[in-house]
Amino acid sequence: MKTHIRIFSFFAAAALLFLLCGCGAASPGSTQTEATTLPPLRKIGCIVPDSATVGSMTYRMLADLRQAAQETDGFDTQILLQTGITDAAVPEGEKLPPPTTQTTTSPPEPESFTDKDGKVYIEAVPVTPASPLTASYAASRLIEDACEVIVFADARYDAFSAWLAEKYPDLYVLQYEGKETNLSNRQTFSIDARAPFYMPGAVAAARGDMRIGFTAGRDTAQNRACINAFALGAASENEKTQIIVRFLGADSDLVLERTVPAMLLEEDGCTLLAQSVLTALPVAAAAEKKAACIGFGYDMAADGGAQYVCSVVLHFDVFFRQALSAVADGSFSAAVFQGNAENGAASLSELHHATDAMGQALSRSEKAAEKTDVFRAEPSNITILQGREKNGETD
Repeated sequence: MKTHIRIFSFFAAAALLFLLCGCGAASPGSTQTEATTLPPLRKIGCIVPDSATVGSMTYRMLADLRQAAQETDGFDTQILLQTGITDAAVPEGEKLPPPTTQTTTSPPEPESFTDKDGKVYIEAVPVTPASPLTASYAASRLIEDACEVIVFADARYDAFSAWLAEKYPDLYVLQYEGKETNLSNRQTFSIDARAPFYMPGAVAAARGDMRIGFTAGRDTAQNRACINAFALGAASENEKTQIIVRFLGADSDLVLERTVPAMLLEEDGCTLLAQSVLTALPVAAAAEKKAACIGFGYDMAADGGAQYVCSVVLHFDVFFRQALSAVADGSFSAAVFQGNAENGAASLSELHHATDAMGQALSRSEKAAEKTDVFRAEPSNITILQGREKNGETD
């Protein structure tokens, strides 16, 4: 028995010695090394004009931003968000005033959005009518919260974000659909979706739809480019196909985004609805009317109903990964990112209820859209109706 105890004691002592030597114990003549302190994670802020709910493309942009932050070392994956910021006036001073001096009421308590795994990743400060917040307030609050990167998710912030980048050279500014500047700490990004819009136009015509409705926000060059590409795609399969367009006359109107699509289907006699609106409300309106629909921004199959065809999908993570990597390795500089189908920033989702004719049209249009010359043609199969215009008059 004593022999067994002595053997056990020997092995126990040997094991303890091994652990001490292998787990950082100081060797004779050396000093104990101090624990390495990791640098704090870089914080990212984002300013958006809407509420960033699940049904908006802003939400998808934020999800792509978070994905890029997860894949890039050194970034906090909780995005600090300022929502409902519609006033983008440029301040008159040289610096932003403290956020506490810009509002007479206390900001609401933060709310959180969660992803499908239940992980909280966005801190949102909702705007209340009693406390209208400006881009100036939103930016100063994010800077106060130590954000090193601020994303401006709408073109209306262009002038303000340029001013901010100039006045705060240590801040990294990412502006969606902004004008180019020579500021070394500011990048702009946009996505050319003409090729993905050309393809569903061809698919819709191959489906047999002769009168197709298209709804968009404002009458802008970008929306016109998407509409023209869609119309050219439709004409490539059937030149008699007509595209009936109604502009909402607003960037974001949750009422018009339902009522105007309904007009295209009920009053204008369209059998399929396409959109360049950034929420799922138009496809939801089509689903209510049991009409076919094509979404935009992300795959809207969940909202499109039984007649849903496909969606033009934007992939913002392609830009965000590139920009955040440049921040991390110190190579960030003034740049304009133009996303497109070729670099993976725009694509077409899977076709639903596809027939052989639709599949063949998709294959032909995909090859045709690879040649940018196809978009130089001026389509003749478009009818433009502004807002709630009816029979040449406005309601």
